[in-house]
Amino acid sequence: MKRTLIIAFVILSFAACKRQQMARTANARSLGNTDPLSRPYSTLPAGVQLPGDEAVAGDQGNGAVSIEMQEVTYRYLVSFYSEASGIDYQGLTTFETWVVDYGKNLQLTIAYDKIPWGREGETEVCFKLSELNEKQQAEFVAAANEKLKSVQRVHTYENQPCKHQKRP
Repeated sequence: MKRTLIIAFVILSFAACKRQQMARTANARSLGNTDPLSRPYSTLPAGVQLPGDEAVAGDQGNGAVSIEMQEVTYRYLVSFYSEASGIDYQGLTTFETWVVDYGKNLQLTIAYDKIPWGREGETEVCFKLSELNEKQQAEFVAAANEKLKSVQRVHTYENQPCKHQKRP
């Protein structure tokens, strides 16, 4: 019995050491990431654009071309957030259904980028609303704000870039 306990202790100690070594290796790989334009939560390979970014090439005058990433301004953003209890999933589902129905009433498809960004279901929904004219955009925003009054843990923004990136 004593011998079995000692063997079990040695095996568990070895597993714990191995797990710590894996964590140190993962941390060491991420420490060298000093690029200010890096996207630590991006699941996309380097060089692939995320929603909300557009590449703009510019001539520097010496024959070299620089490429800058510019953030896209979205007309309307809805961010479903959590306070340690998850988001209002029913509110998100109801809102998405409402967006589809609103578009059907206008005989349009209202496009949006849906970005899950948190560990508890946090999600950001970003609308460009380029398929609508200015008056229709204002009407959509007003109607969406009215629809979201009953939804818990939600923020809305206008004329801003998406605030979050996808989690890995």
